[in-house]
Amino acid sequence: MSLRHQAVSGVKWTTVAMVCTTVIGFSQLAVLTRLLSQADFGLMSMIATVIGFAQVYADMGFSGAIIYRQDTTSDQLSTLYWMNLIASTGLFLIVLAVSPLVAAFFHQPNLGRPFMVTSLIFLITPVGQQFQMLLQKGLLFRRLGIIEIISAVLGLVVAVAAALAHQGVYSLIYAQLASATAKAGMLGWYGWRHWTPRFHLKLSDLKGYFGFGLYQMGERSVYYWANNLDYLLIGRFLGAGPLGIYTIAFNLVVMPVTKLSPVLTRVAFPVFAKRQGDDAGLRRGYCEVIELVSFVTFPLLIGLAASGSVAIVAVFGAAWTGSVILVQLLVPMGMLKSIGSPSGSLFLAKGRADVGFWYNVVNTAVTFVVLWIAVRFGTAAVAASHSAIAVASIPLELYLLWLVSRLRPGDYLRRLVTPLAASGIMGAIVYASCVVLRDRLSPAICLGVLAAEGAILYVALWRLLRRDYMPGLWRMLRSGREETA
Repeated sequence: MSLRHQAVSGVKWTTVAMVCTTVIGFSQLAVLTRLLSQADFGLMSMIATVIGFAQVYADMGFSGAIIYRQDTTSDQLSTLYWMNLIASTGLFLIVLAVSPLVAAFFHQPNLGRPFMVTSLIFLITPVGQQFQMLLQKGLLFRRLGIIEIISAVLGLVVAVAAALAHQGVYSLIYAQLASATAKAGMLGWYGWRHWTPRFHLKLSDLKGYFGFGLYQMGERSVYYWANNLDYLLIGRFLGAGPLGIYTIAFNLVVMPVTKLSPVLTRVAFPVFAKRQGDDAGLRRGYCEVIELVSFVTFPLLIGLAASGSVAIVAVFGAAWTGSVILVQLLVPMGMLKSIGSPSGSLFLAKGRADVGFWYNVVNTAVTFVVLWIAVRFGTAAVAASHSAIAVASIPLELYLLWLVSRLRPGDYLRRLVTPLAASGIMGAIVYASCVVLRDRLSPAICLGVLAAEGAILYVALWRLLRRDYMPGLWRMLRSGREETA
């Protein structure tokens, strides 16, 4: 199978996994918002913020290097595997030690025990982490997708069962641990059969990996803080209740970034890495990726903003209406993050982990100063500041893309004209319909009508503005299926 058709097949299987896990995750969220309190979600956000940061260091930044390097030996993979286990165990012990400090920072005395239970994830994830990278590198996305779907289903079952048993915040924790255990177990079972690590640990095997890994850890660290400073500041200064409402809004907006964008970026990195010496091909592939990402994410986010007053009530209940304005303020940030995600794949494929690191250093510094001021004016000010920072960072990102691949800003921006125009027109019409219908129909029926109207309008506008795009996309997907068969 050609590399292009492998990529198309990878996108299709990743899409299947994404759709399934998104539906499962959204269903889990919709059920739990009716069974748990806003404070429960706020407490979990506090825990996840710190645990997520620690996970940045769990693999020592070597995961990306495994995909980037095309000459990795079995000795090197064995050393990397055991180093990952050692580092994760060390992080587990460190997290246990700092749990009282985390509880004190957030002024939540009862946070310590659930925080320690969640830290068990450091002993679970590394069992299969390297094998996930090897599946990605080999473009074996069918196997990876099946594993992720099964893990998500188990997490949903555990979450709902625990919530019905009145476990509170532990419902969210047990779901995360159950999903991680299932995923690590299946990855480990497959990986040990096909890439069995030997009992080999030699630091000289890591030559050429440390530099890449350090930049990767540095980039992930600053990127993580840039994306979680709002949780830290809201949790500390405004409390668990406002943080719970903000968390629901933020998760809705970044869902396309965390679920839909990786459909392409997960495939793009190993494909770009195999073509790392062909700048013209990389530019062409990158532009195709951002156009496809915007084709999918822009209408979802603009449609969410337009119908938010109905969608929030229909899905989560009237108690969460405070999230509506936050969703609308965060949508520009979500749109820009979705199309910014593929740039990391391009930088890493060119071996320029340093570029992503320094970009995120600048972004994090600016974000910290702005949000430190904004949080004093409430969650709406924090949401608006996030979007303002995302817009202001566009020129720097365009410059870095030109620096690494000589991608011209005009070529980049032209790919966004049609999805932005079609989504904007669709959003304006859906918003007008929402204003007219929301007091005449039940929230669930109104949401169904608005969703159908938005989908029909968007497809019609694309056919009007770019008649050849969707038929061409369909032909490409069909060719990938035919060659796979």
